[in-house]
Amino acid sequence: MKIAVISPYHKFEEQIRGIAAGFPEATVDFYYADSTIDGYFERAIDYAYKVEKEGYDAIIARGTVYRAISQKMNTPVIYAGETLYDIIEALHKVKTSGNEIRQVYLFDLEGSPKPDSNFVEILNRIFHIELNILTYSSLEECKEILLNQVDRDGIVIAGYFSVTLCEEYGIENVLIESGYNTLYEAFQEAMKIVKIRKYEMLERNKIKTILDFAYEGIVYINRDMEAEILNPMAKRLLGFEENGVYEGKCLEDGELKKLCQKAISEGEIITEEILTANNGTKIMCNVIPVLTSDEIKGLTVTFKEITKVIQMEKKIRRELTSNVPGAKYFVEDIIGESDRIRACKKLVKQFGKYNSSVLIYGQTGTGKELFAQSIHNESTRKNEPFFAINCATLPEQLLESELFGYTEGSFTGAKKGGKPGLFELAHGGTLYLDEIAEMPMASQSKLLRVLQEGEIRRIGDDKMLPVDVRIIASSHKNLYEQIKDNNFREDLFYRLNVMSLTIPSLNDRREDIPYLIKHFLKLYKERFEVERTIELDSGAIEFLMNYKWRGNVRQLQNFIERVYVYDLSDKVDVQQVRGLLREFDMLLDADGDLAYKGELPAKVKNLNDATTQIVKEAVDLFDGNRTRAASYLGVSRTYIWRKLKELE
Repeated sequence: MKIAVISPYHKFEEQIRGIAAGFPEATVDFYYADSTIDGYFERAIDYAYKVEKEGYDAIIARGTVYRAISQKMNTPVIYAGETLYDIIEALHKVKTSGNEIRQVYLFDLEGSPKPDSNFVEILNRIFHIELNILTYSSLEECKEILLNQVDRDGIVIAGYFSVTLCEEYGIENVLIESGYNTLYEAFQEAMKIVKIRKYEMLERNKIKTILDFAYEGIVYINRDMEAEILNPMAKRLLGFEENGVYEGKCLEDGELKKLCQKAISEGEIITEEILTANNGTKIMCNVIPVLTSDEIKGLTVTFKEITKVIQMEKKIRRELTSNVPGAKYFVEDIIGESDRIRACKKLVKQFGKYNSSVLIYGQTGTGKELFAQSIHNESTRKNEPFFAINCATLPEQLLESELFGYTEGSFTGAKKGGKPGLFELAHGGTLYLDEIAEMPMASQSKLLRVLQEGEIRRIGDDKMLPVDVRIIASSHKNLYEQIKDNNFREDLFYRLNVMSLTIPSLNDRREDIPYLIKHFLKLYKERFEVERTIELDSGAIEFLMNYKWRGNVRQLQNFIERVYVYDLSDKVDVQQVRGLLREFDMLLDADGDLAYKGELPAKVKNLNDATTQIVKEAVDLFDGNRTRAASYLGVSRTYIWRKLKELE
């Protein structure tokens, strides 16, 4: 805060300097106007104009100088002149001077604070004087009164200019000084006014900036349909020129004026009304009544060009669908009613209650990411990011840069400013690592550290960044076998395998095939926007239920898409299905059956033998642990026990 003080005498300046020291937020500059030198008032006024031009926030002055400049300045001028307290102080000096003086003249410019007649009587009795109040309205009148109305045996108490004249005329005098309390209050008042003005200026500038740079047209219209406040965008959209005075200009007849008249007559807010502005521009308009004491005084109208609204909508949609990853699948999107799928859905909901890592097993095409996204959407992280990466598709260095990010210049081709990795981007959410078995050993070590410490370090950086990310990993390979072959870290496996989920193949849940067929038929009807409805007859469905789906659900989905693409009849029969499958699967024989050239092992003679052998191998895989074998196969421990009894 910049404050200028126009000082009539040095003591005045010294006192304010001492006061200003207690206000470090203020910069105070002094301008001394010596009243003993000719041109006193002119010089004081020149000082006032100078400091106003230089941007001072306030001026402090007293006496005749204050009255000379207070009406001429836009800058606030604060009065620091005499008060009644200061007058009493001056009278006390008169009484203690030792001279027997009866006539005392209180002499100052018209408008300054002076005691009334009752108070004068009190002062006369206290000080045993006769106090005369002499007031002048101009400098010439001041001189005339001093020469003609003041008894030479009396004494004048007055401001600095009048006292200076008394000295010149040989009249005894006492200066009415502005006391410390008077000056302190004046300085506080100056600070208060400056703060209020700065706050008001800030608020005005805020509103002006909002109005001037808003991408919407904003206008205030009174009840007479006059535009009182307009921002530049409103002037343009209303067809006004950029330059000129438009406040008070009436709206021209048109759709906008009718809409405003409707808002006033009905007293209702009108939103998102599409109309044509006077310059022919299509706009989307909002009209909000402005009320005072429940009476509509005017309207605030905002509007946007329709073309801008469309562009914004496209940009938002593009950003939402591409730049803000999220899980779009829920447990309800898992199609099937078989016991094994029901058990998987139950586990998905159970896993969603916790933030522990999940390891998903399943053959290619079983929908591992569908389950991963469903777990995310069942968790408390459902409103946070969901990122997915296939560990088998990227070379080691690129995989690490994608996971952990990098700093600028960390390697050839690194982006300027660096790049955050998926762990940073997924902070607070979930990171899905597909085909985790294919992750290089070096990357596995870094992943293990992240899981242990909850920190990552960008490539080329020396700072650790804390991250909160839930890991869901998946694999179609047996990670135990990978550990035995030294292709996967055993400690990482145990970190990931806190919760495990084994997704059954489509061949192990054939009863779900009709539900999946119905779902995919509906999906491609909507996706291809076809009018007709395609159905598969019972023979076709039965054939597909007995077909060996090596590609699992993904293969079935692709087959249903093929049904639409080949534009078959509305009712698809088994012969059409066989024909499509023959072209679809090169491993089929001419009859549409799987062409199997090998022989069954000698010890496996039927389906029961095959399942029993599978159970035995699973138990051996887990070193005799029947519980883990049952979990791996997705069956009960009782089933495992029964099958093992058959081998005895």
